[in-house]
Amino acid sequence: MARVILGLVLFAAVVLAIASVITLARSLIATPATPAPPGPKEDPMPDVMRNIAYVLLLILLVGVATGWLGAA
Repeated sequence: MARVILGLVLFAAVVLAIASVITLARSLIATPATPAPPGPKEDPMPDVMRNIAYVLLLILLVGVATGWLGAA
């Protein structure tokens, strides 16, 4: 059974290596694409929603860290 698993791992490594070489070759051969125009740097989310999201994130963080939320 261990030989089968090791064989599958070796096969997956070989496939990954071949895919990496093909991707590298495509990126070297392909012509560079024109860069997209820069988008807006600001997040369109309103400040009130952003603050509520931060507070909820902190509550979730504290709840999970203390064990109040999550698996018992």
